[in-house]
This record gives sequence, structure tokens and C-alpha cells, in this order.
Amino acid sequence: MGRLLRHFRRDKDHEFLLLGGMPVLLKPDAWEPWLDSVVDPCALQSLLVPLDEADSKRIKELTTNLENVWHAPTRTMAERKTLLRFLIKRVYLDGVTEVVKIHINVEQHTGAHTAATIDRLKVGIWAPKTPVDAVERIRELHTEGLDYGAIAQRLNDEGFRSAKGFEYDDKVVGYVARTRGWGHKSGKSDKYGKA
Repeated sequence: MGRLLRHFRRDKDHEFLLLGGMPVLLKPDAWEPWLDSVVDPCALQSLLVPLDEADSKRIKELTTNLENVWHAPTRTMAERKTLLRFLIKRVYLDGVTEVVKIHINVEQHTGAHTAATIDRLKVGIWAPKTPVDAVERIRELHTEGLDYGAIAQRLNDEGFRSAKGFEYDDKVVGYVARTRGWGHKSGKSDKYGKA
């Protein structure tokens, strides 16, 4: 059965490739006809280069210093992903058992498991927030008895912008007022805030 062959890393003398997830060392320029294709591992036997003492030592040093390997300026995201695949077999996410928590279980190829539990973020936590001074101005204008459309027009005239940087309309003002429990003066408006 064939395995997928992918280029992993090049130095000036050798090509480091992944064959079915396992690193192999090939003679220079020998890999190109098989790159990103499914091949029979036996067909590559003649291309394999036995590791000498220096290469074996370099590989062992890399495995003891994975932080530098990970943060190397020449490292690409694709290579980082490949490094993770060497270590991690599966990641299990459980967001159902507890409503407010997410359980994470990382299974490594060695059989070891690492577990963590994190708080689930509240809905809207990353949403842009209406500026505090605009919220305060909406409250002031609402207590004066103005409807949402009229409030939107006043906010726009005074130079206020919504959480997303747009002009206010009755819908945005209504949302801000309703989410804070400030009554329901709907006052539909046109594009310019006029009812």
C-alpha cells in the first residue's frame, strides 16, 4: 500500500521528507519525481541515505530543543503543522458535558494524554462595544422622551458613531436602549433618523 510523500525541510546537502508521517532522508534532488504523490515505500529504498553519526546527533538535539525549532524565523506555518502532527494523534473537544466549560483532551502518538478545562466565552464577549459616552447620551435623550429615530438624528448631528463606526439609526439606538432596559419608544425613521 502506498504512502503520501511530502517535502519537509531542506538544508544544503539533503532533503528531509515525510513518508506517511515518518521522516526520511533522501539524496539531493532525488525526491522531486515523487513529491506530493502516493508512492510505494519499497520504490524509495534506493534513494534513502543512512544517517551518519553527525546527522543522528543533530536530530537528537532538535528533539530536545523543540521551542527553538518551533520559533525559528525560517519556520513556516505548514512546517509547524507538520511538527504538531509528529507529536499529536488526536484532540478531543467536549463542549457538551458542562455548559459553561470546554474540556480539551490531547492524545499524543506515545499514548500519553494531556487534559485541560477552560471557561466557555460568553456570547458577544468579542463584539464591538458602543462607546460609553454614546450610551450615556442615548440614556439622557431617552429620558427626555425622544423616540429612537430622533435620538439617532441627534447622535449623528453631535458626531457620535456606533460600535462599528457607522451613523446611528433607530434600530441601533433601539438595541442599545432595550438591552439596558430603557423602555420602548420605537419611532421608525428613514435613513437620516427622521420619523
